[in-house]
Amino acid sequence: MPQNRTYEYRTVKVPTNGWPGLTGRIKVEGAADVEAASGHFYGLWLGHIGLGANEGIVVTDWPDEAAARESGGLAVAFDSNIETLSVELLSPTVRPTDNTPPAAEGIYAHRWFDVAAEDWPEFLELSEEAWPNMEAVFECEIKGFWRRLSEKPGWAEVLLMTWYRDLSVWEASRFWGKSPNPDADKAMDRFRRRRQLTLDTIVRTTTLG
Repeated sequence: MPQNRTYEYRTVKVPTNGWPGLTGRIKVEGAADVEAASGHFYGLWLGHIGLGANEGIVVTDWPDEAAARESGGLAVAFDSNIETLSVELLSPTVRPTDNTPPAAEGIYAHRWFDVAAEDWPEFLELSEEAWPNMEAVFECEIKGFWRRLSEKPGWAEVLLMTWYRDLSVWEASRFWGKSPNPDADKAMDRFRRRRQLTLDTIVRTTTLG
């Protein structure tokens, strides 16, 4: 089960206009090196909004935290020109339910939430209750909901990854939108409450590499 594993979320930068030559190599050479070290290559996402044109995110999945710390960089170690900007170690919560790599074309929103640790159980419950209604009304799917392993004291730091068919679906699914679909009221009500519990949040959009 993925809940027993550790995901490494690595933000990287490649040389200018380097993605055409490196995307395939990361998914083949890098992924093979990860698999050989007992890990699993989960995905590569390229910057769209909020990340530079030469930036991207590589996610790998490991049996435990120790393996992630020791071998997570193998996904990009084959080329010294790939610069690591940051590394986050994450623990999955209710999603993903398995480690099948996302494959659908479209937009992937990576949203970080900061929540008081005492509010995390309600935040998690609100999210899980809202998603089925949201996914039924809009062309979107929640791919993952992870907590950062190393958090500020008293905080829950959470990553939500959501697939949308395109940006118009993302816009239509905002609870603060001009005319949110009334069929999604069950989800929107929970998102409004969830926003009240949010200390801070930031979103970046990406495309699948």
